Amino acid sequence: MSNFIAAYGKELVALFVPLLTWFLNVGMKAKVRLVWSVPNEFTFLVADPSQEQGQQSSAFQQPQPTPAQPVQTQSAPPAPPQQVPAQPALAQPVPTPAQTPQAQAQPAQQPVTNVFTASVRLMNLGREPAKKVEVVFNWKPDLLNMWPIRAFEESIDNSRRYIIKFDSFAPKEELRIEVMNVNKPLPALLTVRCDQCVGQRMDIRWVRALPPAVIGLMQFLCFLGFGTSIYGLILLLQLLVLRTPLG
Repeated sequence: MSNFIAAYGKELVALFVPLLTWFLNVGMKAKVRLVWSVPNEFTFLVADPSQEQGQQSSAFQQPQPTPAQPVQTQSAPPAPPQQVPAQPALAQPVPTPAQTPQAQAQPAQQPVTNVFTASVRLMNLGREPAKKVEVVFNWKPDLLNMWPIRAFEESIDNSRRYIIKFDSFAPKEELRIEVMNVNKPLPALLTVRCDQCVGQRMDIRWVRALPPAVIGLMQFLCFLGFGTSIYGLILLLQLLVLRTPLG
């Protein structure tokens, strides 16, 4: 291995220098990184409160007595007594399940309103402002709210797509958009774009918040590892170019 490095040291350096230059120009360059995510969706089953209040009021309402009407009677001569033949006793009617007290006590099933909600998060993780950001939904939702409050423009294109436009997104800026529909599904978020790039969907996971001391220790270890990598790179160049043995 040492003979190979000693023989092709200049070629390896010539191959490594362009890669390092490309990484410094492209990988370390400030750029826009626009991402979006839908962290949660939920459906609420809401009963109509007006119907419930109406049923409760009708359940406690007492029947009003009707005024008695006078009955006119006429005197008639008494009829002679007649013998009436005895009739067999009639069977009592069996109550149906719908007439039982248990069935009457059960309330009727109320219609339920489906309320669909979703939360959308937009973030610019880059180090350059994103200009003319557009958020496109499949159609316009019933209700829309965002936080923090920002000025935006809305429009509907020829294919009935709902478009929200923002002037810019600062580096590391975040925006949360809440949408809600009643008795119909929510519109899908089709695309997020700006003048510099197209937004990418990113999955978000809840993580435990670390104390500042642990975060500072991790930053120090990363800095120490980066410095060790630079020192090893210098030793490797010294071996390839000057052919100085290590140690």
